[in-house]
Amino acid sequence: EKPIEEYIPAYLRHVVFPYHGDFCQTPIFHPTLVAQVMAEGFLPIATRGILLPKLHRERCVINLPDDLHIKKNSRKKAKKFNITLNQQIGQVVRGCHQQHQHCWLYPPLVEAFKKNSAQRRYRCHCRKVTTRDRRPALQSAPLFC
Repeated sequence: EKPIEEYIPAYLRHVVFPYHGDFCQTPIFHPTLVAQVMAEGFLPIATRGILLPKLHRERCVINLPDDLHIKKNSRKKAKKFNITLNQQIGQVVRGCHQQHQHCWLYPPLVEAFKKNSAQRRYRCHCRKVTTRDRRPALQSAPLFC
């Protein structure tokens, strides 16, 4: 298993530093940097005053192919859910904060996500995905990714 230093690209090494385990650290929350670490496969999370890009070795940010094939059986099962993209981001953040306090979703990181989503200048940016069971009594939790 390679050390985390080897996963940090050369162009980011002057601002993103190894921390511990799967984590790196930087005090910079600029939207461009957040987009860059995401494009490199890191999940941007945060704590007070520190951006902690995390590289899950088994789970990470990935690019999906344009010609992604979804099996018929999966499409059939998905019919019972409504899926929306990029709606009610404020409500999702409030829900995350209610459940986990500020945990990893600190205001500077939320602002960077919002700016990147609004500007759409970057190849890699956040998508807020909400899934809801179509039966009114059951709702799944919104996902922020």
